[in-house]
Amino acid sequence: MTGAGRCATPLTMADVECPEERLTPELHSKLCKKVAQLTKVIYHLNTRNEDNDAKLQQQQADYEAEIASLLEDSSAKINAAKDESGDQQKKAIIAMEKQVAELEKTYAAEKAKALKELEAYKAKLKVRTPCPPVPHPQRTASLFSPKRAR
Repeated sequence: MTGAGRCATPLTMADVECPEERLTPELHSKLCKKVAQLTKVIYHLNTRNEDNDAKLQQQQADYEAEIASLLEDSSAKINAAKDESGDQQKKAIIAMEKQVAELEKTYAAEKAKALKELEAYKAKLKVRTPCPPVPHPQRTASLFSPKRAR
């Protein structure tokens, strides 16, 4: 264990629990150096782990901010599309209402014209051929008489 050519000597539990007479200054120096080396490695690993955690948290925050930005942007686009389609629907409704009003005016004018023509035609028929009174009771009685019901 006390070889001068060996840099890193493996330690066993027997070496660690050795009595003080076996703990030479050279062995004590090697143990202190090993402890210092292991302390540096642990410190380096902990620092690297903390750095990675910080990077991971920053990356997560960046992704969440990007997601929020995308959601906000897409929400704005959807609302703009809704507003645009709403405006188009309102314009279409107004155009249809105008068309309905025009059709109602046209219908009322044509109806009035047709009623005038009908009244004129009735008046023309009355002037042309006055109807002689026909005895209706006799005629209907003859139509429904038993002789005819064959």
